[in-house]
Amino acid sequence: MKLFTTIYDDARLLGHFLAYYDRAGVTEFFIAVTEGHGLAVRQFMPAYRVTLCEADAEKEGANIVQAIMYDRFSIDGKPRSFDASSDLSALFPVKARFMKAMGGADHKGVIVKGRIEPAGNFHNWKGQVVHSKILEIAHYKWTDRIIERVRSDYLVTSRAGIPCAIEYKRVLDHYERHGRFAWEDFGGELLAVAPSEQDCA
Repeated sequence: MKLFTTIYDDARLLGHFLAYYDRAGVTEFFIAVTEGHGLAVRQFMPAYRVTLCEADAEKEGANIVQAIMYDRFSIDGKPRSFDASSDLSALFPVKARFMKAMGGADHKGVIVKGRIEPAGNFHNWKGQVVHSKILEIAHYKWTDRIIERVRSDYLVTSRAGIPCAIEYKRVLDHYERHGRFAWEDFGGELLAVAPSEQDCA
């Protein structure tokens, strides 16, 4: 099985990411230097067994398996630093659909079969046949570098007149208003233990 990914802007996640997918059975990694060169799955660690899900999708004739990105936060809602030895699920034990609350799309195509193209983003694809089972992604994005990144993304998208600029603005407004990511305000759930691997069936 091959995995196409990109480091994007935080190489600290790469070791965690590769170790996770190595355990999941991925044997070949194609790592792009920028997001535009490959499927953007940085910061994603889906809680499922990839090979089982791929087999189920084959039976349905699906060429896309989608997953919901559950944003992961620290318990106090403040961005956290981490390193190669960090336990990310313990450091960020809260899961929430934050980007959905900010008006954004929080699903991604995590398994793609065949030569199909993104429909303007990696949320939807041209000619997609979506598998009936929706998976879950642990989205480790809200780290110590996130505020500067969101500010930069907002500046670029707002200057270019890209509609998603409003999502970045809402994130910045939320953080400025609370001084943290107030996950209890947008349906966050504190996980008692790290999520176990789930079969796709």
